[in-house]
Amino acid sequence: MRKLKDFKGITLIALVITIIILLILAGLSISALTGSGLFAKAQESTRLSEIKEIEEAARLSYMERQIDEIDGGEKAAIEGVISDLREKGYTIKEISGGTNSVTGVKLNKSEISMGKNATEEITYEYEYASGKTVRYFAEVQGKNYEIIFNNGEIIVSTVETDLTDIGKLPEVTIASSNSEIVEAQKSEEGKITLTSKNKGGEVTITVTCAGKPVTCKVSIELFTGLDKDNTNPGEALPEGEIEIIEEDASKGIVIKDQNEREWVWVEVPKTVFTTADNLEDRTEENLNIAIKQDLMEYTEAYRGTTTVFKYQCSDEWYSGCGVEDAATYNEMYNKMINSVYSNGGFWIQRYEDGRTNLAVTTAQNYASQMSPDGIKTSSLLFGIQWDLVCKYLEVKSGLTTAEVNSDSSSWGRYSNTSNNTPSAGLERNKKMNIYDFAGNLSEFTLEKTAAPSNGWINVCRGGCYDNLSTQLSASSRGENAVNGSHLYKISGSGSTTAGGTTDTFRATFY
Repeated sequence: MRKLKDFKGITLIALVITIIILLILAGLSISALTGSGLFAKAQESTRLSEIKEIEEAARLSYMERQIDEIDGGEKAAIEGVISDLREKGYTIKEISGGTNSVTGVKLNKSEISMGKNATEEITYEYEYASGKTVRYFAEVQGKNYEIIFNNGEIIVSTVETDLTDIGKLPEVTIASSNSEIVEAQKSEEGKITLTSKNKGGEVTITVTCAGKPVTCKVSIELFTGLDKDNTNPGEALPEGEIEIIEEDASKGIVIKDQNEREWVWVEVPKTVFTTADNLEDRTEENLNIAIKQDLMEYTEAYRGTTTVFKYQCSDEWYSGCGVEDAATYNEMYNKMINSVYSNGGFWIQRYEDGRTNLAVTTAQNYASQMSPDGIKTSSLLFGIQWDLVCKYLEVKSGLTTAEVNSDSSSWGRYSNTSNNTPSAGLERNKKMNIYDFAGNLSEFTLEKTAAPSNGWINVCRGGCYDNLSTQLSASSRGENAVNGSHLYKISGSGSTTAGGTTDTFRATFY
């Protein structure tokens, strides 16, 4: 028998070393497997296999139910398929309502009118699809995949759906087409607060839910007492900040621009444009001619007949009028009459703008720089605009045609009135918030005399404090030299009278 000490076996150290080596080899193998993505691929394969299994089970169930339907059984429907899947042990979740069943919102108002600097509220309600709308989700490996049923075809999506927010109501977004006029914000669920600014116009509020937009038109009325179908000063307002001095059209609308100048709205009813409105061949040239014809007919009382001096005056370019050339003059004139046609009126300065040593050229230069926003064109008044102011005062202020056309002593400043020294801005000399349109100081315009005497080609309007009101009424025209000297021709008489001062003007913008 061998002695124990002679036995050749595995020592403890050798065994430990062997185990360590085996562990290292096992770690390398696992690392190789995980590094190559085999485990992930195996998991993905299992996930897709389980989804496919549910999909096939659903399709088979539907086919069986279709056969049963043919044999007189219940109609094949997704609800029966879901019931079958659950009986087979699959976990199927269902979500009703929320983003799935909401199709949009409806507003309580589609149109609303507001004043300036006002607040109004509109409300909305969710609209839902007809019937009960349900979505189904199969749970696979703790995640949810939608079962889609479309015209008999059943598919189980392989893209996970997060059910956390799926039952919540969809987002409602609110937008204003012009937040400088009206701001719109959701104050609380189902309510929208509209806040108007100090500017008029129309704004569209768009409310969108579930991809479906609905709108509400908001009209901001800056002014009162207007027939909006005939005149709309809000559309002709300048850009930028304005202050409304008088909002009542029956008194004469007045605004103050950011340069502290005040302007009055002169209404020209859109009903006067019968020729322009009924024009068939509406080329730009034809439309301009038609608008001019309508305006001339409307103010005929203040232009007279072909035999008198005032009729023979015209809005026509001449060298020294302050406008660069005939093309620019005509462009300005056409822009002005088209603005009157579109908006039913125009803006003029509330007060005479007095300067010393004026000539028509310098007056037009000053006036051309008075645009309240730098966008609209400003200039001296054209002759037709002066006539339109006369007609406006006749229609709106209660003055008779004679008080505007023949003798303006009842409201103007002339030598035969008690207030016969130049002094601008007195209440007595105001009509429809326009000051000193009759008398005080005669005003430069862009009108031209037809047959100037000794170079007296510019037309000044309105008469002066040292004239007789019976000779030079509010509508009167006087010949005026380009350099500022002046001579007045009394309407229809052919005679002239010297005197007066033409050191003032009144601007307009369009």
